[in-house]
Amino acid sequence: MNLLYKFCTILLLTTSYAFAQNIRTIDSLQKVLKTSIKAQEKVNTYNRLAAEYSGTDSAKVAHYTSLVFRLAQDIDYSKGAAKAWFHLGWINLMKGYTTEAGEHFKKSLQISQKARDNDGLGTAYNGLALVHYYKSQWDKALHYHQQALKIRTQIDDKEGMAASTHNMALVYKRWGKYEKALEFFQQSLELEIAMANQKGIAETYNSIGNIQINRGNYSEALALYHKSLKIALKIQHQDGLITGYANIALVYDEQGDYQKALKFFERALVIAKKIDNKRKLAILYSNLGRIYRRQGDYPTALKYFYQSLKIEQKSGNQLRVTKATQRISSIYGLQGDYQKALKLYQQVLKDFIRLKYQKGVTEGYASIGAIYLQLENYQEAEDYYQKALDVSQKMVLKWGITRSYLGLGKAALQQKQYSKAGSFFEKALTIRKTLGQKALSAEAEVNLGIAYFWLKDYPQALKSLKKGIATASKTGVPANVRDGAEYLSKVYEVMGQPQKALENYILFKQMADSLLNKRNIQKITRLETQYTAQKREDSLKQVQAQKEQAMQADIRQRKTTQRATYMGLGLSGLLLLVLFLFYRVQQRSNYKLGQVNAALEQALQELKALGSFKERLIGMVAHDLKNPLQAIMGLSADQPNHSYLSAIYQAAQRMHLLILNMLDTQKYTQTMVSLNTSSQSLHQLGSNALEQVKWFAQAKNIELVQVAPQDVHLSLDGQLISRVLMNLLHNAVKFTPENSRITLKYEVLAATQEVKVLVIDEGVGVKPVQQQAIFEPYHQVNAHQGSTGLGLAFCKMVIDAHQGRIGVDSAVGQGSTFWFTLPMANEALVEVLPTSQSSYTQTLDIVLSPADKAYLMPYLNQIKEYEFYHLTKIKEILDQIDVAQHPQLALWKEALREAIITSDQQQYEALIAV
Repeated sequence: MNLLYKFCTILLLTTSYAFAQNIRTIDSLQKVLKTSIKAQEKVNTYNRLAAEYSGTDSAKVAHYTSLVFRLAQDIDYSKGAAKAWFHLGWINLMKGYTTEAGEHFKKSLQISQKARDNDGLGTAYNGLALVHYYKSQWDKALHYHQQALKIRTQIDDKEGMAASTHNMALVYKRWGKYEKALEFFQQSLELEIAMANQKGIAETYNSIGNIQINRGNYSEALALYHKSLKIALKIQHQDGLITGYANIALVYDEQGDYQKALKFFERALVIAKKIDNKRKLAILYSNLGRIYRRQGDYPTALKYFYQSLKIEQKSGNQLRVTKATQRISSIYGLQGDYQKALKLYQQVLKDFIRLKYQKGVTEGYASIGAIYLQLENYQEAEDYYQKALDVSQKMVLKWGITRSYLGLGKAALQQKQYSKAGSFFEKALTIRKTLGQKALSAEAEVNLGIAYFWLKDYPQALKSLKKGIATASKTGVPANVRDGAEYLSKVYEVMGQPQKALENYILFKQMADSLLNKRNIQKITRLETQYTAQKREDSLKQVQAQKEQAMQADIRQRKTTQRATYMGLGLSGLLLLVLFLFYRVQQRSNYKLGQVNAALEQALQELKALGSFKERLIGMVAHDLKNPLQAIMGLSADQPNHSYLSAIYQAAQRMHLLILNMLDTQKYTQTMVSLNTSSQSLHQLGSNALEQVKWFAQAKNIELVQVAPQDVHLSLDGQLISRVLMNLLHNAVKFTPENSRITLKYEVLAATQEVKVLVIDEGVGVKPVQQQAIFEPYHQVNAHQGSTGLGLAFCKMVIDAHQGRIGVDSAVGQGSTFWFTLPMANEALVEVLPTSQSSYTQTLDIVLSPADKAYLMPYLNQIKEYEFYHLTKIKEILDQIDVAQHPQLALWKEALREAIITSDQQQYEALIAV
């Protein structure tokens, strides 16, 4: 069922996530806020308001959650903060921002774990499961739902247990594992019945019905949908009524009874408009468009598809916008405008890839393959169907795998590669039988029979064609009946059964004529309608033109008789009116201008005060942090026998450098940089700087190299230049991938009497548009890296004070070279060094044998149960590993400890994934 959109409910543990907020509830909650309530109750009220707005107004959600964070921190109410993080995750998820949503849900989970809040844990796990559900990562989605179910079971939360089992069933359904889905739906239904939750019972009936329609069991699906609708009518649940009517319409649509389908869709549409449920309106318009598309009424189909797209564009959900565009693209393919369809599908595919929506990616590849099949470009068709197959197999999307096999088989069949085609059709048929999709099985059977015919395996062709025609007749797919009857007639003719050959040829002609007549009737009807409308419009225009001529003649006559009388009076009155209006407008404009100027002046003063306060606050915080850090550095320095203390010392030095950047950048913005110059060796300064950042580079297995054919002694401020070198080296390590090299190099520029210092990395590079502003305060190349944006600004201030220059040469993907120059005075000393290159890090090469891995596996399984920051627990496990029989594991243990100490989660995960 291509592009079939059902109403599947993803249950949450609260009932506040309806698509249209309850206005009465919101008014009631806002009245509560105006009363004298305790701070904790106020936090809960803010969260309830955020929940009410979560389906419609993300700005309101952001506003109320910000109030929660501020108040919850003051009263130390972590449960309230956890709920607020969940609300933020939810609105990001609804807009399609799965990465941001996942981060917010993780924050909610961490707070709930710390607070031992089981209810918050269950909700956070559900949120994380939904993130992976939308990414089609079924195993991860199930893992988090199982965690939620475990907690709900422990606290005997029946409602939560029902929601979790229902959600697990939905995952299995999307995964194509219908038996497991039915098993969990049944568990959810039993829990809902035990609680007498009529709404939950109705939703579960709908979900089970969706599986039955996927398997082609339309009568069973229809019975379940009617049960759900009956409950919704009884309790007057408006969303439930929309779902019930729409799902019944989908059954009739699949059976080819389009009039009944349209009737039930219209009922659902009336209710959705009444309650202004934008999300379901978009889905209903999409389904109506799909029905008219099947009937060949493409203009009406496009009208509904564009109405759906308009709603999705306003929602801001890029994924749903792309899906809506995909449906519009299909119309052009059906109309035979394959080039336009191909262009639209290619854009849709790019969007799906950008959004990392794998289900859409496989649909995009398959759709483009189908267009190339129509264009008889069979090699391109094969390539795209193969890409669709690769993605589907990776994501375990069974429907995508079968669609890809069917497309590959059709391409092979057109190229007369009959054995290859038969193999693909058999694979498609095997999977489709397991899915229970009867209509799709009919298509595979008919195509397989055609392949057997050309292979001259007439008994097998007869068997497949008869089965395919029978299934297609039951499911109401006339095109498959037509194709099957055509080749079944040929099979009977070859087998010497002319009577049966004639019967099937007659059936073939009947189906072909029926399909042709249907298309012709639809085309003639549309043309007649257009002709009648055009004729009526032309007639109305003619009558209107005659009336217009008579009216214009009368108007001209009146104007002639009245012009002399009223012209003078009119001009005088008009002049007075214009003068009066000009005076009033001028007065009003002056008044408004005065108000605007006053408001702007007040805003300017407030911004200046806020900026001054921010700078004072940064300075105070930085000064307060500086002294404790110096104490930490003093206590942890020179402790070679304690690796943890050494790491603490290095990390404290890095933080001390950041704080000095903050303080000095603020200070030097207002005053000149004061230099304390003396003769310094550049080579020695570089060696010291490399030594300071060596620990940071080792965590990423980066080699630090100093290339210095000669040493230069210059008059400069050694402390400030050292900090410049460390800032540049730290940035290089941060933006350079693992197992790379960073080079510190010196060049003597005789022509300009300067020394040029270069820091060369193999990192991601800097875009040209950012290179101009990179040395400005607070500028960040990548906001996700979490820097202060002050390091390079400090470097520029120091180099400018030394009368030097600083810059960057970079290309995206080819690394960067940050450089600065220092002037050479007459007393500068240049001496040749005995070696030209120094290495400051040693790359690690950890290769574990199969025996090492087998021995390590039980310990790895224990380690993976903890997050990487659980140092104590992981250390206890590492201490149990005996490296005497496996010496290579000693390197692995040390590397893992180093990754934990330096907080290098990427290196940590790589090591435990051996």
